[in-house]
Parts: sequence; C-alpha cells; structure tokens
Amino acid sequence: MDNKTHMMFHDEDVREAGIEEGILRGKKETLVKTVRLLQQMQIPETQIKQKLQTDFALSEDEITALLATVNSH
Repeated sequence: MDNKTHMMFHDEDVREAGIEEGILRGKKETLVKTVRLLQQMQIPETQIKQKLQTDFALSEDEITALLATVNSH
C-alpha cells in the first residue's frame, strides 16, 4: 500500500472516530437535559432511574454516573 492510500484510510478512520464521538456526546447531552427536565417537573429520582433504564436501556452504573453529572452542575 502506498503512502497516499494509507493516509486515505487513516483519514477515514479518524473521521469515523470523530463522528462516533460526536454521536456519543449528543446522546449524553440529551440524557442530561432529559434528567434535568424530569427533575424540574419534580419527578422522584426512583421514577427517573426507572425511566432511564427502560427508555434508554442504561445500566445501574450508567444511571449513577449520569445522575452524578447532572447533580454536580
């Protein structure tokens, strides 16, 4: 494989990684905003956790980390 072809593959890999990172960031931002909205609506934390688990298929650890992020701001 020549250098130009190698660089094309590298650029494509970097671009795909950037897209995936952007999607993950967008999902996290959406989840944070969803939790904040539910909190503003005075939904109990147990119901918020249940909603995150059923609607977004988050694990208990992911929910705990998300709530820590939301509550720290």
